[in-house]
Amino acid sequence: MEMKLPPVHEMLAHLTEEQLEDLCKRFPHEKNQILIDEFGLNVSVAWLPKIVPPRVTHDLQCPHCKVSLWQKVVKIKKEESEIPYCPVCDHKIDSFCMCKYCEDERRFHPEKARLRSVGLGYRKYKREKTINQVNELPLLDQLYLSAFLRVATKDNSNLLSLLNSSLKLSPNRYCDSLIIVHLLNNSYLKQSSEYPYECPIELSDSNKERFNFSTDFFITNINPGNQDVGELMMKLYYPEINKVTELELRDIWKMITKAECLEYVIHTLQELKISYKYSKRHEELIEKILHHFPVSQFYSLYGSAIKAAVYKKEQGKIELHQVLNVSMNQLENYLERAIKERWNVTKCNRRYWSSQSVISEVFFNYFLKIGNSGFWECPHTFEIDVDIDASKDETNI
Repeated sequence: MEMKLPPVHEMLAHLTEEQLEDLCKRFPHEKNQILIDEFGLNVSVAWLPKIVPPRVTHDLQCPHCKVSLWQKVVKIKKEESEIPYCPVCDHKIDSFCMCKYCEDERRFHPEKARLRSVGLGYRKYKREKTINQVNELPLLDQLYLSAFLRVATKDNSNLLSLLNSSLKLSPNRYCDSLIIVHLLNNSYLKQSSEYPYECPIELSDSNKERFNFSTDFFITNINPGNQDVGELMMKLYYPEINKVTELELRDIWKMITKAECLEYVIHTLQELKISYKYSKRHEELIEKILHHFPVSQFYSLYGSAIKAAVYKKEQGKIELHQVLNVSMNQLENYLERAIKERWNVTKCNRRYWSSQSVISEVFFNYFLKIGNSGFWECPHTFEIDVDIDASKDETNI
C-alpha cells in the first residue's frame, strides 16, 4: 500500500516530527489555546483546526489509487463526520461519494454501485431477534413502520425495497437513513442477504447519515403468531395509538418539520450547484427556528438568507464554497431580529419539488389529524389534542 503524507502547513513548519505527531494526538482532547501556547503557534483559536494535518490511516486504502486514506482530525465532542478520504481522487468511504470513479460506477454499473452502497452499513445493523407483539409498540416505531410499509414495494421474491417506489418516505435522504436504521436496530426489518462489501469503519451517530440504506432489500421481522397476515398488516398500517403524551407528539412533529426545513436548504443549494454537507450546527439552528416559526415561515427566512449570501458572492466578498456557512450565519441573524423586532414573516407554500412525504402525511393526517397545519403552524405553540383515537379514521391515508 502506497503512503502519501499530508502536507504540513507553514504555521506548523517550525515543529519537529515528534512535536507535530504529539500535537495531532492531543488535538482531539485538549483546548486549542493550551496547544497554541505550548507549541508556540502564531495562530488564533478558531484557525488551529484548519491547519492540523489529517491523520494517515494505515489499514485503509483507496480502491482506485491504492494509496492510504486520510482522515480529518476533529474534537472528540464535535458532531462532525470523520469519513476517511483519498488524497488523490477524493474517494470517500461513503454511500454518496462523488469522486469520478464512484460517479462512473453509478452510471455504468448501477447494480455494483447499489451492492457497495448498502453493503457499507450491513454488518453494523444486522439483527436476529424477531418481534412478536405489535399491539404496544412505541409511538415512533409505529409511525416508522406504517410509513415504511406504505412506501416500500415488493419484488418477485416478496422482498421490500424503496428502490422503485414512486412515493417519498421522508423529506430527505438523511431522514430516510434515520428511519431505516431505526427499524433495523430495533429488529422490525432485516437486510435480505449478505453483501460482498462491508464497511471498514465504525458507523456512529455522527457519520451514519453518510450511508445509503434506501437502495437495500428488506424482510419484515415480525411474527404474526395466531393472527392472519392481512390482519397484521392492517395493524401496522393503522396502528392503535394509546397512552400518547403531548411531549411525544411534539417531538415527532419537530423531527418531521426539521427534515422538511433541511430538504429546503439542500435543494436550494443544489440549484446553485453547491453540495450540502451535514452539520449538527445546522440542525440545532433549525430547531431554534421551529421553536418560534412553522416550516412555511422557515422557507421565507432561509430564502432571504441565501439571497443575501449569493449577493455577497456576486460582489466577490466570499467564495462559492462559503455560501452555505454565510447563509446559515445570516439565517441566525434573521432569527434573532425576527424575535426581537416581532417580524411578520411571510408564509410560503410548498415548492413543486417539496411534495409532502409519506411519514408527514401519516403523522399529520392519521396520528395528529391536523392535516396541512403541520406545515403552516409552529410545532412548539400549536394546541394539540392529546385524546386522539386514530383507529376511528382511516381516510385519506
